[in-house]
Amino acid sequence: MVAMVLNSMGGVLQRLNKLDEAADALRRSYEIMIELRDERGQAMTLNTLGGVLQRQGKLGEAFDTFRASIAIGEKIGDRRHLAMAHTAFGQALLKTDRQAAVLELREGFELDAALRNKKGIGMVAPVLIETLLKLGRVAEASEVCERALAIAPGDRRLLRGKSDLERK
Repeated sequence: MVAMVLNSMGGVLQRLNKLDEAADALRRSYEIMIELRDERGQAMTLNTLGGVLQRQGKLGEAFDTFRASIAIGEKIGDRRHLAMAHTAFGQALLKTDRQAAVLELREGFELDAALRNKKGIGMVAPVLIETLLKLGRVAEASEVCERALAIAPGDRRLLRGKSDLERK
């Protein structure tokens, strides 16, 4: 119970832009999750912590944290978590390595597509499409957009992405 409260508090503090306090709360939550042997909780907490570390500009630590979250997600076979973690990691990588970011975003996209997760598709596909376009990979961006719209046909960001693609 305490770990869940700390995790929630970390999320609230992050939204309030109190990043040091958020990171502390999330680290304490993670430590409790380890004691409880709650691997799913560990993975989710690490994913959130990775986002906080990214916002703090601690990219190396953030990348390691996302990798640890993904490793736990793979160990327990939680595909929904893996989709979120790969997407978050890919978004963090955009600042330093677009090619690596595409690989992570693509992994998140494929997992969300397999799960037919409209919300996840709505989050990952627009970022993946935009990144592919910046890299000049228009055909690949079009393919992602079409597949995403087949899952989430009314998503406004995807529809805007389709309009952008049609102008290319």
